Amino acid sequence: MAFLTDNDYKVLISAEDLDIVQSSDTTLRATAELIAEDEIKGYINTTIYDADQTFTATGTERNNTVIKWMIDITLYHLFSGLPGSQLTEIRVARYEKAIKDLERLQKGMVDIGLLIYPEEDNNETGKLKWGSRTKLRQGR
Repeated sequence: MAFLTDNDYKVLISAEDLDIVQSSDTTLRATAELIAEDEIKGYINTTIYDADQTFTATGTERNNTVIKWMIDITLYHLFSGLPGSQLTEIRVARYEKAIKDLERLQKGMVDIGLLIYPEEDNNETGKLKWGSRTKLRQGR
């Protein structure tokens, strides 16, 4: 099931403009949404947040900030694919803001209320593993 709904887009783009930019092809939009989701997961998966829970949430359980980022990134990719460089300054600015916000989230500078991995997962099987190999002694 798709994370975004048609209704989500209405805040940032009219239904008519969305139809034009996706060339009346909903599979094109679905592909752009998957690209946006992967892009967002790339930032979330390196943190303590549960990206899978974030993107399997439905209805009002979805995080509004993630919805906004997803729409901005999806629209950026859709507009980028239009002939004649129809990518507007507002789309570029919103895309860059979304990426900047994701970088801040990744660094722990903002909290948008995403679900956090259970404590035992954070301590035992986190995404990052620190350490080094034991120094080997060379024979002389």
